[in-house]
Amino acid sequence: MLAIATGGGDINMRVPVISKLSAAALAAYVIALSAAIALDQNLPAYHPGATVSGHIKSVGSDTLGVEMALWARAFENLYPDVKIQIEAKGSATAPAALLEGASQFGPMSRPMTAEESAAFGKKYGYRVSSFRVAVDALAVYVNKENPIPCLTLPQISGIFSSERMAPGSANIKTWGDLGLTGDWATRPIALYSRDTLSGTYEYFRETALYGPMRFCARPGTSLLTP
Repeated sequence: MLAIATGGGDINMRVPVISKLSAAALAAYVIALSAAIALDQNLPAYHPGATVSGHIKSVGSDTLGVEMALWARAFENLYPDVKIQIEAKGSATAPAALLEGASQFGPMSRPMTAEESAAFGKKYGYRVSSFRVAVDALAVYVNKENPIPCLTLPQISGIFSSERMAPGSANIKTWGDLGLTGDWATRPIALYSRDTLSGTYEYFRETALYGPMRFCARPGTSLLTP
């Protein structure tokens, strides 16, 4: 079994007039909190300012879903008149929600594409605001009983890619193709990945595989995240 897992990403932000103060305050709170953890433990804690109210919706990465929920609840404790709704179905849902005005925040575990950014700018006349809130990491895991010591990027491409475009890659379907012997030699490699809406899926496909994957994500693989 091979499984892909990841964590971290960016928050993209659209600020409509009706929710401008509360959305901006939440962004400031999240950025200050992230900076305090990542950069300097001696930075002063965030303190609430003027009273704000309204509704905010976040649509995007399920990788960042837990973080967004924790930040939202902590913010609501500071500003009880602000209600925040979190929808975490995958990074690919964020740009469309921001573009359609269905959300104010679009957490993503990958950067926005040039086309996604351009569409937003064309409609609203300004660029989407983007804030780095976490460090992303991606790993490929094997079952704990598997004796394979390591895998190279060309081997990863040969296992997952349908076109095997990575230099030095080959068509790999069994553990014997990777050098394992005995009972492992004829065992097929079972592939698991994040959902196709996930930013992790897109990043892995474009960066590690140099081309399309040979399979669809299996049910339940959205759980392959820290």
